[in-house]
Amino acid sequence: MATIVHAGLQFIREDKYFEWTKPLVTNWHFLTPNKEKQNLSWKSTGHFCFIRKGVIEALGGIDSKFSSIDAILAELTYRCMVSGGRVLYLPLANISASGSNSLTCDEDEFRFIQRHLGRNSLFFLWIYFILNLQPIAFVKLLKWRWVERTDSKPYERRKVFGYTENYLEPKNHERTYSAIIPTIDRYDYLDKAIHSLINNPCPPQEIIIVDQTPIERRQPDFYREYDSRVRVFFLDEAGQCTSRNLAIKEAQSEWLLLFEDDAEAWEDMIVEHFKLLENSFADASTGMSLAPWKNKSYIPARIAFYHNADVLATGNCMVSKSSLLYVNGLHLAYNRGSGADDDLGRRLYLNGKEIVFNPYAIMTHHKAPSGGMRVHGAWWRNKTGLTKGFPPATELYTIRHYYPKKYHWIKVIISYLNTSQRTSSIYVFLSFILFPYKYSKSSKEYLIISKKGNLK
Repeated sequence: MATIVHAGLQFIREDKYFEWTKPLVTNWHFLTPNKEKQNLSWKSTGHFCFIRKGVIEALGGIDSKFSSIDAILAELTYRCMVSGGRVLYLPLANISASGSNSLTCDEDEFRFIQRHLGRNSLFFLWIYFILNLQPIAFVKLLKWRWVERTDSKPYERRKVFGYTENYLEPKNHERTYSAIIPTIDRYDYLDKAIHSLINNPCPPQEIIIVDQTPIERRQPDFYREYDSRVRVFFLDEAGQCTSRNLAIKEAQSEWLLLFEDDAEAWEDMIVEHFKLLENSFADASTGMSLAPWKNKSYIPARIAFYHNADVLATGNCMVSKSSLLYVNGLHLAYNRGSGADDDLGRRLYLNGKEIVFNPYAIMTHHKAPSGGMRVHGAWWRNKTGLTKGFPPATELYTIRHYYPKKYHWIKVIISYLNTSQRTSSIYVFLSFILFPYKYSKSSKEYLIISKKGNLK
């Protein structure tokens, strides 16, 4: 059972519906899935919208400051989704409308951005208006911001009905699964990862290790101590996507645990993954990772409940093999760079697959200082070395692949400003001076990786 059911996608004009949010976000929830198929988009309208009893009250009521019924319902539906409700779009052929919805009220969009994306996003929107020579929109935002300056408090999430409370009958899953662990030169950590799964109360049917350690440092004898459940494949050419895609194809179970080589599963991690999957329509349960010195109290309250995910962690995710094969696995453009898990989540979302964030399925992540993706110079999404391309070629691929050209530069600028929050002022200054060189280098790398396709 869904919390909200609507038919909005089939009536909206994509170029007008929440037009000003698109330059500001990389969250896949703001993309538009296939309108011909059932999916989990929040983009509702007033043509048809079913809301479960008690939901409006649980969310704190309707925001009457929005001027149109479509904006009111869309904001409510988005608020429901991020608060743990299951929002479902259904294409209904027997509903007709005189015209497509455009939601042209700029003030409603400004209010939505302030409520849900924060005041910094309004600053980025001003930059976007300047870049795209839109003085009228710039003045509208300036005027609206002056009038609304006393009502600038962002929306605070209120947990609605628990995600598994939305279902009438649980699914019957056999608790069998294959664990997939790609690894590069991390044998000390890998042993802990394997044992945390083998000794788990719910152990895997098999653990597939894809070892990409350079031949001169490879340790084939390392695996002799394990039983036949540990299957090992060696790859001479390292790649996070090729390694996982190989394991996905070789896996014998329908449910796959994507796991890290420098992590340890908590005792109840697997049970918590299946608890969600058995009581929902989820295709993937994406879990939580904590540093060795952290406990559950470090999980922020705003995400500490089941909800439709806007992230997918390939280091702690229980996902169906059929879903991964449906989208042809991980995209090879991200084989040696950051963003592979985000791209996988986007493609699953756009194809109607249900990814639920599970804060109860927890692993300890040791974050090994060497090996793994470190060998490719990949650390986090929007940071690279001083002499390397920026934004990283894989991030540039995401921007150019998923968004219209008119949004590209503002997303690059936002990426740069986000980087400045994680690095020293000297690095930020030098990166700014070197930006033309760094962007040119990234563009050349983008041309190379954009030619790579998915494994079939």
